[in-house]
Amino acid sequence: MEAAGVSVKLAALRYQGEWGFKVSEKRYAGFGGIDFYDVPFPCWVMGMLKIIRQEKINVIHAHTYGAANRSWLAAQLLGIPLVYEIHSLLGEELERDKLGRGWKFQLNHWLERIVLRNTDHVVVLGQAVKQVLMDEQGIPASKISVIYPGVDLAEFAPSSNRVRNRKKLFPGRFVVMYVGQLGYPTQGVNLLLETIPLVTQRHPEVLFAFVGGPAGVAAEMQLGLGEFQSKAMFLTEVDSAKLPEIIAQADILVHPRLDCRDNYSVQSKIGIYLASGKPIVATSVADYNFLLGELQAGILVKPEKRSLADGIGKILSNQISKEKLINNALQVASKFFDINKSIINYLSIFNKLVLWKNT
Repeated sequence: MEAAGVSVKLAALRYQGEWGFKVSEKRYAGFGGIDFYDVPFPCWVMGMLKIIRQEKINVIHAHTYGAANRSWLAAQLLGIPLVYEIHSLLGEELERDKLGRGWKFQLNHWLERIVLRNTDHVVVLGQAVKQVLMDEQGIPASKISVIYPGVDLAEFAPSSNRVRNRKKLFPGRFVVMYVGQLGYPTQGVNLLLETIPLVTQRHPEVLFAFVGGPAGVAAEMQLGLGEFQSKAMFLTEVDSAKLPEIIAQADILVHPRLDCRDNYSVQSKIGIYLASGKPIVATSVADYNFLLGELQAGILVKPEKRSLADGIGKILSNQISKEKLINNALQVASKFFDINKSIINYLSIFNKLVLWKNT
């Protein structure tokens, strides 16, 4: 955003940790160092009012249900447009954190319904999420935009210097790779593990590479493979800067997500997969039916082990044109996941809201 001439200020409206009434400026060490405002409970409203006035904020962009719920009143009081970006549906996110459907869920759900109906615009990461908001929350389609996660395509492109100048990690092996968290059951990693015997018995040259952590979960998964342990490798301590050169060594990229509402939002992972110039096998969940299926940018399979193994096998046995899949994938990445186009889409929304508020 700042490269496009837009000044961005970050605020963390937190509930956990020490409470207080003082807004303080802090620095996050990650990503090369990021300055942000630390706004503790119960200072959310007064803290946001102070930041908005001090920094002359024109738009609030909330990235979680907590941020939206906690900043909404300040936005209302000062007439500042609020854009609520939904990364996952609230109920499923709380379930995943084992908070159940008790008072915390009920309170957050009640607040979110109020915010959704009064926020100026909603951004979602998938058409499936948009449909849920329309059907269950009564949000009009005109108030919802689908913007898939932006990716620096050049970083992962086959022509990238980082990709070409890589250290070989899997010499002499045909690599089927998964990239991402291993500990979330909805990502379908266990499903992929179950396909290892089915695939490697027919194609013994294949190595399954799992790139992600946590390390403890990876160790348990490795042991659980029994006699097939040699057919899998787990890379858990990976610097994100090394991802392009690691992904470049895959022959097939797999995303075996399970069919549940927690997976209605599209992750940046699939944008990275598409940009890498590798054949993709994924389960037919939510927007993948469009992005990979209708646009023929990957092989779609049912979220079950035999179907997933068959999809991988089609590429291994050259039953499908890898060149066609890759060409389509690169086009889909450019059209829907280019970070520069995403910024343009966000700025278009922000500018329209500011103009509308000022008329």
